[in-house]
Amino acid sequence: MKNSTQKIKPVGYNVDLKYQCPHCGSDHWITQQEAKTTGFRIVCCNKQMVIEPVHKFTLDVVFKSQLNTPTQTVVQAQVTDSLKNGREALNKLIKLGFEGVKYQTLALTLSQQGDDVETIMRKCIAHE
Repeated sequence: MKNSTQKIKPVGYNVDLKYQCPHCGSDHWITQQEAKTTGFRIVCCNKQMVIEPVHKFTLDVVFKSQLNTPTQTVVQAQVTDSLKNGREALNKLIKLGFEGVKYQTLALTLSQQGDDVETIMRKCIAHE
């Protein structure tokens, strides 16, 4: 009998979401179902935090075999870097005492537009 290798692709996925306590910075992981639940609460630092329910999840799976051109890799790296700016700005705002949940969408939107950390923070504070 000949030994052969067969390539397979995933048939499903599981996504957990990470939330961060604005008071102490502790990470809290919740499931997709919990993230979709209206009124779902995370308790930390003797405080209850209500998450904003997630309406829809999208996941793009890109296999290495699909990366034909170097520009696809560069674009993907740029998107990842811009999201880092939004997350970093959000973490700094939280450390300064601002409510992270309130600015989360705005910070990530601004970061996708290419704004740097300082600009994102200024725009979030001005949005107050």
